[in-house]
Amino acid sequence: MIALCILTIIYSYSILILWIFSLLIFWKFKDKLTSSIENQSRYFLTYTLLTGILLIIFLGKGLGISADYLSNVTTEVIGIAITVFLIDRVYNYMNSKNEEIYRNLSLKVCRMPIYTYCANWFYIFESDKKELVTVLQKHSDFSSFFKSDEFYYQINAFDFNRLIGENKTYAQYYSEKMQEIKDRFQGILSKYASKLSHKDIQLLEHFGGRAYFFTVFEVMKFVSEVKFTHKYGDQPEKKIMPFNNGFKDIKRENFNKHFDKLIELINEYNSVVDNDYEKWTIRNICQLQTIKSANDIPSTEW
Repeated sequence: MIALCILTIIYSYSILILWIFSLLIFWKFKDKLTSSIENQSRYFLTYTLLTGILLIIFLGKGLGISADYLSNVTTEVIGIAITVFLIDRVYNYMNSKNEEIYRNLSLKVCRMPIYTYCANWFYIFESDKKELVTVLQKHSDFSSFFKSDEFYYQINAFDFNRLIGENKTYAQYYSEKMQEIKDRFQGILSKYASKLSHKDIQLLEHFGGRAYFFTVFEVMKFVSEVKFTHKYGDQPEKKIMPFNNGFKDIKRENFNKHFDKLIELINEYNSVVDNDYEKWTIRNICQLQTIKSANDIPSTEW
């Protein structure tokens, strides 16, 4: 009889140890089920409660615990599980709603940085307003324009060493503009990053300075400030401004990757705005440059 009791106790403890070991295994490989930390914790808690109930019933019978006691314990555990589940559902619902609100706000704040970034590329492509409008009318959307051969080759042909002012090159001017855009996106990130998903943060970080395109603008600024001279025979040295455009060295596929990101950001922004007037299209980004068009757009803030 004593030997049977000892064997029963050893058997029960073995089952308990195996259960604890299964919990450790589940916890170790929980990231295989989902990448979300909240879901990982939720799955682990559910597994622990369900297997714990089965363990109590199984071991209780083996140890001779009364059926009434097991029934009460099981009822208590199930009650706790239901309470935890309901609280978790309410918390998850409120949290998802808050995340959606903050995400929408962060994307809406991207309105003017997106506009400025696109407008800069438009005018690098074509500085003449009338010519630009004519070209843009041939394209139905941003993808058609930014990924066209015409845009790619014209950007590569732009000389950033040309002067936009008496002592300022286009390289210096656009480097300053791109820094302003990076700062605005970084400002949005610093305000909303704690409430955004990893994917949204990556997208905003791309235009907050992570994209290598911004480095190219810095390189062109540096080259435009270097004093190049040429001397022919006995003549005095003459200052020269060589052609300056680092975009010609970027592979076409990498060029397109950047503008795929821009199109993705524009689409995300358009998906959260309240009306069609606020959506960015290839038409209205160009038209907003004029006072007349701003007068005709109901969403313009005066």
